[in-house]
Amino acid sequence: MTSSDTGDDDAAKKDVLFVNSVAKAIRVLEAFRDEGETVGLTELAQKTGMTLSAIQRFTHTWERLGYVEKDARSKRYRLTVGALELGYLYLRGNPLVARATPHMVLSHEEHGLPMNLSVFSGSDVVYIVRLPHRHLKFVETLPGRRVPAFCNSAGRAFLSHLPNDRLETILAEPKRAFTEHTLTDADALRVEVLRARKQGYAYAQDQVLLGQIGIGKVVYDAKRNPVAALNMVMSSEDWTEERVTAELVPHLFKVAAAISLS
Repeated sequence: MTSSDTGDDDAAKKDVLFVNSVAKAIRVLEAFRDEGETVGLTELAQKTGMTLSAIQRFTHTWERLGYVEKDARSKRYRLTVGALELGYLYLRGNPLVARATPHMVLSHEEHGLPMNLSVFSGSDVVYIVRLPHRHLKFVETLPGRRVPAFCNSAGRAFLSHLPNDRLETILAEPKRAFTEHTLTDADALRVEVLRARKQGYAYAQDQVLLGQIGIGKVVYDAKRNPVAALNMVMSSEDWTEERVTAELVPHLFKVAAAISLS
């Protein structure tokens, strides 16, 4: 477990309404996030910090409930369509998704560029609506993907709205470079976030995928709190930063304003 996991456990012990066994069961499902198509009991135990016997009980329970299944030959587990249904229930009941999707579809039809809506979670962004392009990788077309906020335009747009102390905490966290151009230095990232704060949108190039440009703008609620981020993605072979700024940034502002409640 990480130090933050330990801190969460300590806080949970002080909460008399907190059901620790439920938290452990959910942690088993969350462990599938960073693994491949299937995961074994030993890997789950290592990922969660639990004993093998505990993992066996939790996976058996999730299997009986229809959220995981075990391959008869390899004895490894994978998530089932039951887990997908939980995501559907979230999307169906989210008024932001319902409000944003028609505007995103119109934008996608007008420019033919991928457009995503994401929410901020911890130090990451999670995509909840994705209108992809056929040239994107498969994982880039799926909602529910979690990506570190520091290395993409939507995430930097969120970071630009954080209080300085929270921003500095995130900038100080260890960071993984996805490409040879990914900024991981705190000082360099601070410059980009402050730039986004000043101009009202974030720009990122070659940060997660080489040849990819992203621009991101937050969406506000009625009290002008950032509740989501809208971002567009384009190829650096077809677009320069100057052209993006002139042609796409005003459009991004327009769509974000249409979705915002403020």
